[in-house]
Amino acid sequence: MRAQASVVLDHHLAECGGAVAGTVRWHGNGRRQRVGVVLRYRTEGRGDVDTDVVAAVELGDADAGESRFRLDVPPLGPVTYNGRLLRLLWVVAVQIPANRSFLGTAAAADLTVVPNGWLR
Repeated sequence: MRAQASVVLDHHLAECGGAVAGTVRWHGNGRRQRVGVVLRYRTEGRGDVDTDVVAAVELGDADAGESRFRLDVPPLGPVTYNGRLLRLLWVVAVQIPANRSFLGTAAAADLTVVPNGWLR
């Protein structure tokens, strides 16, 4: 059986230099692999697709569990952008096994990152 997970964000909007928080639930981790949550962005467009993990936290290796998390958004962004030639998208993803370079995802939630000061 493959491990399954879900992620629920407190808010789907975050500022540069702010934080994103939420709750992760998982079960079926019979191999006891490390469970982690990452904040990453990816670019899409007519050129190369690029992705980068900017924050990560490990939640342990329990077979099943529920945990709160908080990840910091970089102060300089980049901000979410959805243009004709380029898109920059943010996602919070649960990864089993937890590995910053592994892009496999057990669950994910989209996030919009805006410039600092926009939410005041």
